[in-house]
Amino acid sequence: MDKQVILLIAEFLIRLFVLLLLPKIYKWIKQYNLEKAIKDAVWAAEQLFKKNDPTGEKRKAFVQEYILERFKISEDELNILIEAFVKELNLIQEG
Repeated sequence: MDKQVILLIAEFLIRLFVLLLLPKIYKWIKQYNLEKAIKDAVWAAEQLFKKNDPTGEKRKAFVQEYILERFKISEDELNILIEAFVKELNLIQEG
């Protein structure tokens, strides 16, 4: 096979990889950052407001405000993620 043909095929495969996989990798990284930010905000709210907020409403409002300023996510999705991380935090504290 001609060297130029091999280089063209290699270039095509690299471009195909970039076009198909890079957006998926970006989305995965963005999702990871969102989940980490929510987890950190839940832990911070727990430290800051636990004594003064027995119902958890101030803590939840703090987390919602923090995340909605930084990420594009619906409030319903955010509430689900907050509840998941609060449950995880509660399990850690009980254990």
